[in-house]
Amino acid sequence: MRPLVAMQRPVGNRGRRGYCGISVVRVMSGEMPEGRIQAVTHLTERTVWQPRWLTHPNGAIGLLDVVIAETHVEEATGRFRRFLDRDAHADPFARPFILTAGRVQLVAAGRAGTAFPEAVDSRSAVSWQPTQLHTFRSLASK
Repeated sequence: MRPLVAMQRPVGNRGRRGYCGISVVRVMSGEMPEGRIQAVTHLTERTVWQPRWLTHPNGAIGLLDVVIAETHVEEATGRFRRFLDRDAHADPFARPFILTAGRVQLVAAGRAGTAFPEAVDSRSAVSWQPTQLHTFRSLASK
């Protein structure tokens, strides 16, 4: 792991000036072949989670999963176990790591394309929780 980095920036909050603070931990370059993996902790949640930023036209209210297609799932499971400091659950489709909010799921590369044919690229996909299913269906059909 690289050293913990603390960051902050000014953010307005109901006419008052406040600060958004986060801490970031990143793995060393080349340690995770999946790419630049990092964990972010919000230190000032009330400043970040303001009502004006909690709605979006796509209706999303939360990130459910980050799915990563892996050529060698068991090898990747070991890397993510060390990074996330928790065990993956047994699942017939994937190796899910259950987090405080959401999941990281590792799937075999050959199965990912079937499950997520319109993924961002051949290695990853995300799933989110919509506020209303009709909003999701409307946007997904575009």
